[in-house]
Amino acid sequence: MTTSLTMQARERLRPAHRLEPLFRPQSIAVIGASRRRGSTGNDVLRDQLVTGYGGAVYPVNPRYRELYGRLCFAAMGDLPHPVDLAVLAVPNAALEGALADAIRHGARAAVIFASGSVPEDRDPKLSRRLAAAAREAGMALLGPSVMGFYNLDAGIRAFSLHFPRPLEKGGIAFITQAGAMMMPFLFNDPRLRYNLAASTGLEVGVDVADAMDYALAQPTTRVIALVLETVRRPGAFLAALDKAAERGIPVVALKLGRSEAAAKLAVSHTGAIAGNDKVYDAVFRRHGVLRVRDMRELAATAYLLSHYRDFPPGGLAAILDSGGERELLIDLAADIGLPFAQIGDDTVAVLRSNLDHGLEPVNPLDAWGTGNNYEDVVFSCLDALMSDRDSAAGLFVTDFTDGIDLHEGYLEV
Repeated sequence: MTTSLTMQARERLRPAHRLEPLFRPQSIAVIGASRRRGSTGNDVLRDQLVTGYGGAVYPVNPRYRELYGRLCFAAMGDLPHPVDLAVLAVPNAALEGALADAIRHGARAAVIFASGSVPEDRDPKLSRRLAAAAREAGMALLGPSVMGFYNLDAGIRAFSLHFPRPLEKGGIAFITQAGAMMMPFLFNDPRLRYNLAASTGLEVGVDVADAMDYALAQPTTRVIALVLETVRRPGAFLAALDKAAERGIPVVALKLGRSEAAAKLAVSHTGAIAGNDKVYDAVFRRHGVLRVRDMRELAATAYLLSHYRDFPPGGLAAILDSGGERELLIDLAADIGLPFAQIGDDTVAVLRSNLDHGLEPVNPLDAWGTGNNYEDVVFSCLDALMSDRDSAAGLFVTDFTDGIDLHEGYLEV
């Protein structure tokens, strides 16, 4: 209870961030709100029913008088007061007029889902005109070409696809330039719990560095997970990495466009210049960014670090049921310089008293002998290893399969 109250107090007392109107708005207008299922304007509006968002939500569309129990307004000028956030759920051809209307009526931030590209466009291109308008108005603009964002701390979504269930909040801040990659992370594994998840798209306004800076201002952030095609403002990005290091917040990055062919596609996708991969590698190493190779590694690393606490002195204690996998574990540990706990005589004595004849009471431990009374053996040995003074972390390695009694027993242990 004390920890929870302390967190709430920190949240109330934290200074307002310049992106508050975007990520924590007090009021929202959904321009292009709709009753048509599958449309962005419908999905955004229905999302607010799931989150229980406590601020004012105003549907804007001259075709309707009411949507989902809310009065629907014909235009932004008809709203009872200016809103913090204007969500533009309109096609590219209507973007410029909708953004101008939102700016004219006092919106402080906007989200644009559409691509920001129109055929036979004049110069400057539409995306640049949108950026210039928002910049001149001092508006925080997320997009174009984004999926949107979730701020679970604030109980708000501005997302282009409706997800019918609430999500449990946690400590992962997930920021991606590739919007569709949000969906597997948000919706497919309930163990991954977020305080903030945002796609930044073309980044004509808010970019990865901005979103990182906002995440670092959230007291609930435990780890930042990034999907990057490029870094458009190197100085701001490095400043965000420095701030993360100062606050003890680890950063994990999946860098797209490592190969020449993928880098070329990044330009057409979000206008990103992927850059020399060796430069990114050097920057990541210097600033302690953990670089991963694929989505699975990103998810697993972010999950682990969202539960991270400083390890005490010592090494890894491990118990396995395979001599071969023990050799593999030792090889992998050697590759990265990971030390094993130097277990004491008392621990060795407990192991020896439980193990079958011929098994060595060492760390890492192969505990599988005849299988006799294996639950008690594994429990006693694991308990002894984890109680050892030099054990900083524990690892239990086995190959689980459904429907096998042995593995059901391991789960009980």
